Amino acid sequence: MLSETPSSTLQVNSFLNFPHGVCTANPVNVHHLLVANFHNYVKGSRFRDHLHELLGHGIFGVDDDLWTVHRKISNHEFNTKSLKHFISDVVTSQLTPNLVPRFANASDENRVVDLQEVLQRFTFSNICKVAFGIDISSLDIANSGFAFAKAFDDAVEICSSRFLDPIPAI
Repeated sequence: MLSETPSSTLQVNSFLNFPHGVCTANPVNVHHLLVANFHNYVKGSRFRDHLHELLGHGIFGVDDDLWTVHRKISNHEFNTKSLKHFISDVVTSQLTPNLVPRFANASDENRVVDLQEVLQRFTFSNICKVAFGIDISSLDIANSGFAFAKAFDDAVEICSSRFLDPIPAI
């Protein structure tokens, strides 16, 4: 739907067509919202109430001074060369033993691969390694790491659906 709008932005309406929010994929709007005028667009209690179990008091779930503190810390951390090298090393170290053999085996066996699923597992595995220092090897279907990724996806879906409920208390 976003790709069909001239501005890559649309208003999201809820029950009885009441305005419920804005959805955008326009980089200019994203910059305006998240960088240039962030303090004009607070998440507020509705956002916190719906997503607190998932996001807690981290950067994605807070406003004002606490957000500013999180932003300064994360901005510094994510702009260091050592972190960029670490992330690059983690991804590179996961390619040869995990991703490349999976594609090679599928090719050798002339087997169809769900590319989205494989890349989602690869990404999740790398995020766990970078963020928590844990190698979950989530490319293995039997691995509990994928069960965690599935549970996380379910939690995101449940929390997101709260925004669409016509009566939030229900």
